[in-house]
Amino acid sequence: AALRAICEGSKSPVSIEVLDSYYDNSAYSINNKVGLYLKHTKKRLTPWTFTFHEQHQDYVLELKKIYDEVVTLLICNSDGVVGLNFNELKQILDENHKDAEWIRVERRKRELYKVTGSDGKLEFKIKHNDFVMKALSNNQ
Repeated sequence: AALRAICEGSKSPVSIEVLDSYYDNSAYSINNKVGLYLKHTKKRLTPWTFTFHEQHQDYVLELKKIYDEVVTLLICNSDGVVGLNFNELKQILDENHKDAEWIRVERRKRELYKVTGSDGKLEFKIKHNDFVMKALSNNQ
């Protein structure tokens, strides 16, 4: 559904490439310009916690070396998707990749998403469909 929302949010055709299984089948590229790294939780209700093992953070860093931008999509079951660009991700998970770190997403009814991580928190809240704009930022 997140990939479909990206396609529907674009003013022009979108090319989505599935990156090989090296990335645990969780990475895609949009028009060969933006890397996407997806994390999903089946937990129904807020707060949602996403574990980032050292390898997962390394994947995001490798994608950043290849693409102009990397957007990490945190899929909160059927509630919605939080998209973090690379700079936002580094505010809550710094450059020191530990064995396991976490990101916590919470949202009250009819409010925006609050995001915190092992190494900090975002000083602003994130809109429900913000991830579409971030994934298409270099493609419009």
